[in-house]
Amino acid sequence: MKIKIVNRGVLNRLIAVAAIALCCVMALPAAAHAEDQTEFHITNRNDFLACVALSRQRDTSQWRVYLDNDIVLNDDDMKAIVEDTVKHLSFGNKEHPFKGVFDGQNHTVKGLNYEN
Repeated sequence: MKIKIVNRGVLNRLIAVAAIALCCVMALPAAAHAEDQTEFHITNRNDFLACVALSRQRDTSQWRVYLDNDIVLNDDDMKAIVEDTVKHLSFGNKEHPFKGVFDGQNHTVKGLNYEN
């Protein structure tokens, strides 16, 4: 009897872990990593950073980037994240200049300072 109860507890935990993993996978956009993705919607600073990083690796001539929310980038946490990841917040680079369309949709990006 105790064995069945223990096994049921293990099974319930496995089902819970599988359900959480499935929810995490389903929460990701289907085309988030597609090589041919050309439309991007930026809703938060993580989306912004991901788009900046990706723009430095690909041809952006067919890109359409939409800013769906106001973004704030100038707090101390963000400065540390930028230093550890993308180094500066400009789209594209010398090898892959940004040639797409950036539609701000009347939203703003605050704290976007570029020093050269």
